[in-house]
Amino acid sequence: IIGDENDWPGVKRALVNLQTDIESVTTKKPELVWQIKSSDYVIIAGTLCKSRWIDQLINDKKINVDQIRNQWDGFLVKVVDKPMPGIKRALVIVGADKRGTT
Repeated sequence: IIGDENDWPGVKRALVNLQTDIESVTTKKPELVWQIKSSDYVIIAGTLCKSRWIDQLINDKKINVDQIRNQWDGFLVKVVDKPMPGIKRALVIVGADKRGTT
């Protein structure tokens, strides 16, 4: 799970909760990191304009957030192939605001 340490505190808590939930279901605890790390499959989650990883995906035209921009509690969930160097596929979770991300 990849997040950004500069995202909202509640979003960072939600990522820890996601990590715990995945472990509860699979008995395997995924690593939670704040930097891009090479891996075949990852979850990248964050808030528009608060997560540099989400903003990079937008700038690189890997995701289009026009449908959620400026929406209260808006979110987008999308699978992205080769979102960044060293990553084969990512489940990307983007919130228009902190509540949309969590």
